[in-house]
Amino acid sequence: MEIVDRPGPPTGLGRLLWRLPILLYRCGLGPLLGHRVMLLTHTGRTTGKPRQAVVEVVFEDQRGYVAASGFGPRADWYRNVMAHRHDPDRWPAPERDRGSHSGRGGQ
Repeated sequence: MEIVDRPGPPTGLGRLLWRLPILLYRCGLGPLLGHRVMLLTHTGRTTGKPRQAVVEVVFEDQRGYVAASGFGPRADWYRNVMAHRHDPDRWPAPERDRGSHSGRGGQ
């Protein structure tokens, strides 16, 4: 079954509110969001600039993380990650947030 009427990414005030968790991580307050989210820093697929997104982690083990994409494969962070998935220099070991219970966190 395919969902045909998927909403696009938020704009305006909705975008600002959607990006609020990134600001919390940048201020060192990421652990307030709980242990199921992490700050993902990735490289833009066309600009090559660093980008950030807060994503929900649905599974983790010693090999890595599985994150949920609320906008599916259309999410910019997902498209950026997939564009650079074969480049080992782009995927260093994640920095751990010292204040988080699970060790997940931002930079």
